[in-house]
Amino acid sequence: MPKEPIEIKIDEGEVLNYLEEYASKVKNLKPILRQVSHVMLEDIDENFETEGANQGQKWQDWSDNWRERRKKLGRGSGRIMQLEGELRESFTRKVDADSAVVGTNKEYAAIHNFGGDVKKRRAKGKRGRTGTFKMPQRRFVAWTDSLKVKVTTEIVYELKKLDYKKGIK
Repeated sequence: MPKEPIEIKIDEGEVLNYLEEYASKVKNLKPILRQVSHVMLEDIDENFETEGANQGQKWQDWSDNWRERRKKLGRGSGRIMQLEGELRESFTRKVDADSAVVGTNKEYAAIHNFGGDVKKRRAKGKRGRTGTFKMPQRRFVAWTDSLKVKVTTEIVYELKKLDYKKGIK
């Protein structure tokens, strides 16, 4: 499992070109990028809220083993991937003069977001089989067409606000 955090980075040509076009006119892009990072955080939160349905791919339900384990923990029903809510709440943003990055430092985030093979752990002091199991992809961080539209709309809105404010002065 990768130990690097997962992140959304704006690396889309048309969005970057649009920003570059206005960068010469706007002295400080940081306020706009702060709003962009907010839009990205909202998108991630919406993915958790809808369990992926807003992206058109509802997350796979729990395995029977996990459903049983949740019952033993006294957590019979609830949202997928939100046993304690730590992953959903762990997302932060970093904004500087020319970038907006949203990510988490939770090591297990990537395997949930991308899916893949997970090595089974044996409980301390217990015997049992080890091996791997397939973690289904439950994507919550993605640079989707929908997010591109939201980010581009936010950029245009923020730039129009700046143009409006300049017109008043």
